[in-house]
Amino acid sequence: MGYNDNCTYPDAPVSAQRSHQLMSKDTLQTLIQQSEKLTPDEKLSLAAQLEAIALEIDPEVVLRSRRAKIQACKQELLELAAKYGADNLRIFHLSVSEGGVRDTEVNFLVNLKPGSGLLEQGGLLMDLRELLGFELYVFTEDDLKERYRELILNKALPL
Repeated sequence: MGYNDNCTYPDAPVSAQRSHQLMSKDTLQTLIQQSEKLTPDEKLSLAAQLEAIALEIDPEVVLRSRRAKIQACKQELLELAAKYGADNLRIFHLSVSEGGVRDTEVNFLVNLKPGSGLLEQGGLLMDLRELLGFELYVFTEDDLKERYRELILNKALPL
């Protein structure tokens, strides 16, 4: 799949925009070029390390940035979902106090069409991670644990 220049988000949080000003354009461009050479697993590892750095600053910045990236990539996300037989794409966030793993966690809830199963769900998961550049999970309503089901269904927002 790879990086797509059309999937950018100009409305990044102000603190994220300021961080770009702290680094020269040449340095940033070199880092971006180097990151394009990484394998998907290396990209996820790098994303996790960068997230850890960002979390030291403010978890809310990471969460806002991820939501902005999802909105900027909306069309590509919907196309990926269709490719894997998924529809009704929704996003949800559970804070740690609500049962989430991290306060920056953003996940997807989908309906799989008849004939689609774990292979399609796994393929969608991998492609979403590659497109968005951060760790996430893809759930169907059947995957939801009973104690979180109502909370997630109430919080899930259509893409």
